[in-house]
Amino acid sequence: MPSPSPLMTLPRELHLSIIDQLDFFPSSMTLRLANTYFYTLLKPLNYQEMLAVEKSDYALFHDVVPCHGCRRLRPGHKFNEYQRHVCVRGCQHREERTCIECNVRAIYDSSGKEGGGGGGGLFQ
Repeated sequence: MPSPSPLMTLPRELHLSIIDQLDFFPSSMTLRLANTYFYTLLKPLNYQEMLAVEKSDYALFHDVVPCHGCRRLRPGHKFNEYQRHVCVRGCQHREERTCIECNVRAIYDSSGKEGGGGGGGLFQ
């Protein structure tokens, strides 16, 4: 069995100190995806934090925006034209923006049929 990474041999307090030195996004959220230890150590973004992240250079460069339905950062192409171009970053309705999958799921669920579950990774 391979020996653990030197980073993983450090005490939790040092991990937390290192995390405090990282950019909130994307560095700390990328570290969160590194392994189960950091995934449990770092809290996921809440929706208000996602709304703040959407104005970051990273989000603008990678065209990621938050979905109110599944509470994930999604690529821009996962949203319909209205929500992608009219309900732009910073508009008053951005807190209601939902991706196409969540819109379809809501329609499917409201029709009385069994809907699919959401969730997944940070970027899907």
